[in-house]
Amino acid sequence: MVTDKNLIVLAQAGYPYIVGYHKRGRIVSDTLLQTYTDVQAYAKLKDNLSYLEVPTVQEDDNKEAHTRYILCYNPVKVVHDKAFRMAAMDEAENALSELQQRSTKPKRGRKPDPKSTMVKVLLIS
Repeated sequence: MVTDKNLIVLAQAGYPYIVGYHKRGRIVSDTLLQTYTDVQAYAKLKDNLSYLEVPTVQEDDNKEAHTRYILCYNPVKVVHDKAFRMAAMDEAENALSELQQRSTKPKRGRKPDPKSTMVKVLLIS
């Protein structure tokens, strides 16, 4: 939903809007997160939520001067996200280990095919 095209349409229509970016994987988000790492500088909104309003990022050429960025920090979400990542890593490692074991014991005398093995690895991730 958050695309340059949609943001341009909203801006041209003159609508005020708020969009939420994923915290990683976008140039703007990654730049902001690298720049504003001190969560002590964030203002506390409530027990588990803090925020920091920051100026428009220079690399974000498509945004107008009145664009505002508000970074949020939730320590409860940090713990949850870390646990999720660890579980996903464990699952991937287990799947890769099982695939490795199956590929060392070929079925019916067939040799493992590197291409099909790579496809299986990609499906795991």
